[in-house]
Amino acid sequence: MDVFDEANSVRVIAEMPGVTEDEIAVKLEGKKIILDASREGRRYHKVIELPCEVKDVKKRYHQGILEVEMVKNGT
Repeated sequence: MDVFDEANSVRVIAEMPGVTEDEIAVKLEGKKIILDASREGRRYHKVIELPCEVKDVKKRYHQGILEVEMVKNGT
């Protein structure tokens, strides 16, 4: 799992093999992002502390790699 603090956004990249994009839930709670997914015995649950508050969550999932991009609040 990697967190990138960029000029106007924050990106999180996580490996989540064995699930589909529809099975992945992304939630924001203050300065935390929560990733949840489960499928046939596989369960992912991760809480990640972000460097700042964010908004406008966009997720992309391709071949087991989830990328979540969020705009920093105030930009």
